[in-house]
Amino acid sequence: MVNETIVIKVGEVYKEIIKEKTSLNLFMLVKMDDFIDKWTLIVAANWVDPHNLNVTFDYMLSKLRKELSPEEGSQIARVGIFTPHDQLVQEFTRSVVVADSEPIRLVNAQVNGYKVHEAWIFRSIA
Repeated sequence: MVNETIVIKVGEVYKEIIKEKTSLNLFMLVKMDDFIDKWTLIVAANWVDPHNLNVTFDYMLSKLRKELSPEEGSQIARVGIFTPHDQLVQEFTRSVVVADSEPIRLVNAQVNGYKVHEAWIFRSIA
C-alpha cells in the first residue's frame, strides 16, 4: 500500500536527518484541515534559519527525492519548515510528545484547533 510505504520511507528520512543534524523538535507527516487526500510534511528544528527557509526546504526535498519514488512523492502536497517558536509547532509539541520511540499515529483528532485526519508523528518535543 502506498500510504504505508510513504510512512516507512519518510521514517528513514527522519532517521537520516537525526544522524546528520542531531536535533528536531517536530517531524510529522500529516493530513490536516482541507488537505485530506495528500500529506503535509512538517519539520521544525532549532537549526532552521527563519530568514533563509529555502536552505532547509531544499535540504528536505533532496532527502525526500532520494528516498521516495515520483508516485510516492506526489502524495506529499506540502513541506512546511518551521522554527520551534512557531505557533503550530508549539501547539503540537505541547499536546503530543514523541521523543525517542516509534512514531505514533493519530486518526481523526483535534489538536488545539487543528483538525487532524491522519498523522504519523516521528518526533514532537518542546
